[in-house]
Amino acid sequence: MSEEVDEIVLQTIAMESANQPMLGQAYVAKTIQTRARMGNISPQEAVLKPKQYSAWNSPKTASAWLDKHYTPKARQNAWKAYTMAYSIPPVTHYHTLKVRPYWAKAMRHVITVGGHSFYKEG
Repeated sequence: MSEEVDEIVLQTIAMESANQPMLGQAYVAKTIQTRARMGNISPQEAVLKPKQYSAWNSPKTASAWLDKHYTPKARQNAWKAYTMAYSIPPVTHYHTLKVRPYWAKAMRHVITVGGHSFYKEG
């Protein structure tokens, strides 16, 4: 990998998608990589931008999830997903299939994997 990955990036991938297939986790990781590249910021900065990754909207909820679910296996899967993400097409946004956010209409749908739909701007 060409960049060092902070633990917070791996935690974000796990919190957002640990219950998804590995490909779905990789697409979540790809949103982080794409947003970091597009914004000329680090992946860490990308995941911590306000209201970008819902896992961090409530620090208390995030902490509770991590304490209970962020196992060595979840971390390993997040690392694998981040590595896999280098070889998949760029995506910038996603949402669960339970919602249809206002911004989805303005995006190009790329793929649905597991419980998430993924999009790219433009």
